[in-house]
Amino acid sequence: MFADTLDGAGGNDTLDGGDGDDQLSGGYGADNDQMTGGAGYDSFRAELVWNGTDYEGFGADVVTDFSEGDMLEVISFGGPAVTLSVSYTATDTVLTFGAGTPYESSLTLQNYIVPEWDLPFDGQVTGSLMLHGSIGGIVSDDHIIGLAGVDDILSGGAGNDTLEGLSGNDSLYGDAGDDLILGGEGDDHLYAFEDADTLEGGAGNDTLFADLGDEVLSGGSGMDRFELGAVYDPVSGMDVGFGNDTITDFGEGDTLSLSAWSGATVSASHVGTDTVLTFWAGTSQESTVTLQNYFVDPAELPSDGIILAGDWTLWGYGFAQVSDDLIVDGPGLSSWLYGEGGNDTLFGEDMNDWLYGGTGADSLEGGDGSDVLYGEDGDDVLTGGAGFDQFGFDVFTGYAPGEAVGFGNDTVTDFGDGDWLQLSSFGATDTTISLNHVGSDTILTFGAGTDHESTITLQNYVMDSWDLPPSGSFSGGLGIYGYAYGVATDDYVVGAAGMMNHLDGYAGNDTLIAGDMGDYLFGGLGDDSLVGGIGSDQIHGDFGDDTILGGDGDDTIYASLEADSDLITGGAGLDRVHFELHSDYLTGAGIGFGHDTVTDFADGDVLELETYLGSPVSIDLVISGSDTILTFGAGTDHESTITLQNYVMDSWDLPPSGSFSGGLGIYGYAYGVATDDYVVGAAGMMNHLDGYAGNDTLIAGDMGDYLFGGLGDDSLVGGIGSDQIYGDFGDDTILGGDGDDTIYASLEADNDLITGGAGLDRVHFDLHSDYLTGAGVGFGHDTVTDFADGDVLELENYLGSPVSIDLVITGSDTILTFGAGTDHESTITLQNYHMMPWDLPSHDLSSDLSVMGYSYNIYSDDLLTGSAGVADVLDGGAGNDTLTGFGGGDDLYGGTGDDVLSADDVAIGDGGNWLFGDQGNDSLTGGDGSDHLVGGEGDDLLTGGTGADHFQFEIYTDGSDTFDFGSDLVTDLEVGDTLEIMGWGLGSLSVSVTQIGTDTLITAEAGTGHESSILLQDVLVSTRDWSLSGETFMLWG
Repeated sequence: MFADTLDGAGGNDTLDGGDGDDQLSGGYGADNDQMTGGAGYDSFRAELVWNGTDYEGFGADVVTDFSEGDMLEVISFGGPAVTLSVSYTATDTVLTFGAGTPYESSLTLQNYIVPEWDLPFDGQVTGSLMLHGSIGGIVSDDHIIGLAGVDDILSGGAGNDTLEGLSGNDSLYGDAGDDLILGGEGDDHLYAFEDADTLEGGAGNDTLFADLGDEVLSGGSGMDRFELGAVYDPVSGMDVGFGNDTITDFGEGDTLSLSAWSGATVSASHVGTDTVLTFWAGTSQESTVTLQNYFVDPAELPSDGIILAGDWTLWGYGFAQVSDDLIVDGPGLSSWLYGEGGNDTLFGEDMNDWLYGGTGADSLEGGDGSDVLYGEDGDDVLTGGAGFDQFGFDVFTGYAPGEAVGFGNDTVTDFGDGDWLQLSSFGATDTTISLNHVGSDTILTFGAGTDHESTITLQNYVMDSWDLPPSGSFSGGLGIYGYAYGVATDDYVVGAAGMMNHLDGYAGNDTLIAGDMGDYLFGGLGDDSLVGGIGSDQIHGDFGDDTILGGDGDDTIYASLEADSDLITGGAGLDRVHFELHSDYLTGAGIGFGHDTVTDFADGDVLELETYLGSPVSIDLVISGSDTILTFGAGTDHESTITLQNYVMDSWDLPPSGSFSGGLGIYGYAYGVATDDYVVGAAGMMNHLDGYAGNDTLIAGDMGDYLFGGLGDDSLVGGIGSDQIYGDFGDDTILGGDGDDTIYASLEADNDLITGGAGLDRVHFDLHSDYLTGAGVGFGHDTVTDFADGDVLELENYLGSPVSIDLVITGSDTILTFGAGTDHESTITLQNYHMMPWDLPSHDLSSDLSVMGYSYNIYSDDLLTGSAGVADVLDGGAGNDTLTGFGGGDDLYGGTGDDVLSADDVAIGDGGNWLFGDQGNDSLTGGDGSDHLVGGEGDDLLTGGTGADHFQFEIYTDGSDTFDFGSDLVTDLEVGDTLEIMGWGLGSLSVSVTQIGTDTLITAEAGTGHESSILLQDVLVSTRDWSLSGETFMLWG
């Protein structure tokens, strides 16, 4: 028996292949060829060639013996799709091909009817058409039997046919008529198309298709699939259903599918022991399928009853009904066991099984394999058995206020290494979770209020609190993995998709891989590989030399706790990498985090450093090639390093002091890249946020942060701590927030809008020279929106020449103008604040100036302190105030009330202070230097301190009233000091000088009832020179 190849070429040829699997072609040309394949599985070939107008074909050929196992192939070359028409005689099929009317080719298959489903439904052939021969009936009631052990293709055609496939993986087609289709042994495909057919799959995993008609389907033994087809009605535009079908033996391992439907609505009803599923496609077409002796839980149907195109499959289970059932899985089967009602006992046996208890107090045992156990309603006992088992629990909350539905009080007898608790929460509110230990057991309690709760008892398993969400609640899903305490196993654990997983490797060199919902990974002891997923994960290296990959999402990574060497890659997203310095619990010695490497620290990432050592930690920065190495220490006995690969950090990203206590946050940014960053500082630590280039938004945390705007027009927002905020360059908007903040306006001629916020804030401005040109550069035209009592303006002059200051009141605002010639000018607008001329120096500003804000007509007792070495202007206003200049040539105004004014420049040394007591019984102390003290009205105490001091007293009249200076006391009139009494508008002044013991009393009189006095302690008048001229009295020390 040979396999021959025959090609007729031109002319009217007769080809006979004889025995063997032959290839026959009538050849090209409009001729009439006859082909007979003979015994064997033969192939018949015909070709169509496009000539630019139509297909030139093969003429009118005939195949005399096309049958089961043969193949017909028609191939087109070039041109559009080929038009195919089909016609039938009593026994033959005629296929006609073309693309117009001049040229047509035909193939006649004698004694063979081609089933319609083997042909293109739209009559178009693109490329090629292939038909496989089958054993087919004609129009009578056929009885066709396939060959045992052969994969038969049998077609009954019209009539009430009986098709038997016997053994083999057969394909049996009923076609029109009431057919009986028997698959026999093997994995068969059985097709019922019209009328009332009966399909029996027999042994094997069969697929049974039902279209129009009322069919009875039996899958037989094996895991069978039932496909309910649909026929599209072009008139109504809807699917016409499959009729009213019955499945006699739907059960465990079987599936029911509507994959051919474009969409439907489904409902379930129960009749005795049967389930009737009803399907609609629109409002009038209706189909049903009856599942005999099988119960479908309505929860298995779509919640809205809508089935989208091809997306619904019903799985068969081993079912109980409502009694106390005992269901045992058969050996070698992966089974679905469903207890339904009653107190059931389900055994999974030896494969990977799914066990569902239903209602009642059930007992579920998975047996061998990795099983899934759901106790559902009732107080259930679950035993996974050997393998890595999954225990599922559902909690429903928020149906009504205070209402929730739980799973009862369940017990898992053997939760352990590799097992998994899967908890699903459904509803409008979060589910709370708490943990308690009773002996060697762990009890987890779940709820969504106070009036209900469910529990899971894990027998002989001790769970730690860090295995649970830190918030103590969850929504959606939560996965908790079991592990063996104290067993140094190298675990490989992958988190489940669609829920938040808690993976803990404990001891051993573990590999933990997160899912997709934001998981918690704990490496534990050993050198672990921890891999985050696409969510925002929390990854804890714990102990050992770990390799950590954050993956996608904004991850938080905790480096190892001991002196280990971790390799950390944050991955995509804005990641936080956390390091700790602490003391050994046993020895008290300092312990760092080792020598860790971060491979991809970049723009938007954060380094978080936390110290529990009780003493400041020093930080050193070294640039090595393209890397930054940070070294941390607290003495000489330990040291830790962080290497930031391919990242160059600047020293101003670190604390100016070079050390920190508590916490420190350092943010990454892209150098030289003008990105508009949005960065929020971490809570509980001191953050360093630097926007660098771009129009950035930086938001501080709660611990007193450093914010650097860099280039661009930035928005800088302080937190509740005392922050330092630097506008740098650009037109910035700065909000200090709570706390006593220090704000540095932009360095160039920009326009900043500054709001100090709550607290006593300092706003700093610089006047300096351009580094390249040497020309004076100011700070631009800035606005402070809320300068008030206790706030401070600091002005620093680096120009090397005096700076003039002009003050203008405009409405409710004060405008200060600064200049040093004609080539530049800067202004500060203080909104809703009136500054007085005496708040400023009476001369040009040569060095630095500090101006303290105060509340006019607010009767408060202020405590105001100037800056060290800065020319402060402090005004107490009303109230009993305490003003301290702290050196630098300060101007202090007490205002009304009994005030205490002190230059306090002993440590700084500088002098030239002006102290004005104003009204009230004031105490003025000049300190070092040549100070000027003016007591004002009231009984004042004046102490000049060292230096050549000037004591000034005034008596004046406004035309109607006369004001004097009261009874004052000068404690230290010394050589070099000057005492001056000045009269204003009096015309003349009467002064007497009297010696009283070791003191001198000076009395000044300006009319009846207006007498003031000055007592000079330890001063002999005979040793002093004095003079009176008009309204001025002078006495020299």
